[in-house]
Parts: sequence; structure tokens; C-alpha cells
Amino acid sequence: MHSARLSFIGGGNLTRSIVWGLVDSGYPASLINIADRNADKCEKLRSDFGVGASPDVKAVSYTHLTLPTKR
Repeated sequence: MHSARLSFIGGGNLTRSIVWGLVDSGYPASLINIADRNADKCEKLRSDFGVGASPDVKAVSYTHLTLPTKR
């Protein structure tokens, strides 16, 4: 059973790879949130994986684990 909400700051290749692996292995996309300042990138992430994605960093503030993947 998965219950930890995961968040990523930055929606680049590293985040996409990790999210793809998580979702592909059965982790619920509804428990994954991504913050990236590029709104188009957020839309692509939502479309590709079904995760929450927003240009507003506050969207990832209520999670169990936040991973900064932005340089």
C-alpha cells in the first residue's frame, strides 16, 4: 500500500525518469506532485503521467517527501 505523497521541484529529465519508473511500477500517480515554472512542461507531465503538476511551488508544500531535482 502506497500512502506517501511525493513531490519534485523541477520537471526535467531526472524527474520524468523517476516519475516514469514510479508510475510504471504501480505507484499511484495521484500521490505525485511536481512544481516547475514552465506551465507547458507541467501540462505535458500531467498528460504523460497523470500526476499533479503546477508552476506554483506551493503545490508541493504538503507532502511527505520533496525531491529538488532542479539545478
